[in-house]
Amino acid sequence: MDTFSLCCYVNVSLKEVACQFPKEAKDAFSGCNRMIHHQSLRISIWLLGLLAVLGNLAVIAWRMIRREDHPVQSCLLTNLALSDFLMGVYLMIISIQDQILSGNYFSYDRKWRSGELCRFAGALSVLSSEVSVLMLTVITAERLISIVFALKISRLTLRGAYRICSAVWIFGVAIAIVPMFDFPYFCNKDREYGYYGT
Repeated sequence: MDTFSLCCYVNVSLKEVACQFPKEAKDAFSGCNRMIHHQSLRISIWLLGLLAVLGNLAVIAWRMIRREDHPVQSCLLTNLALSDFLMGVYLMIISIQDQILSGNYFSYDRKWRSGELCRFAGALSVLSSEVSVLMLTVITAERLISIVFALKISRLTLRGAYRICSAVWIFGVAIAIVPMFDFPYFCNKDREYGYYGT
């Protein structure tokens, strides 16, 4: 059983007993009362989540309105903004859940970490990260080819950009979904939490 949760229960129920947390639990991300223990981190996650959602929605809207300007770049940047928007959604899910479970997080810890929303949020985080890095790589390669090798290699077409973006998203979804399966490799030793809950 998780000593972190047990200590929290003991400290709430038995005032005369002082449960000592293991060192790794004291430095942990979560505490007895909050999913995100440190207030500065909570504020940062709220701020980054809101900025990521609003900023990337603005980029996507702008790229949809101004379609005629450099369609290949527009396609690549729209996909990058979409992947970064998903990271904002992930951060907002974590922030909202922290707010909902505040006060006695320890009593919801197991249910949260083994639940579907936690798994979905974790998959969203991995999908966003992988697609974002791969899209940045594609954008960098496209810029390199069009500037350094402008006369030797033909430029990326819009159809080619669609194919590359589709491949990147398929790869990102595959990487994000595989840990959601109940393989022993992705679970903690008690098989209570999957990869994203751990």
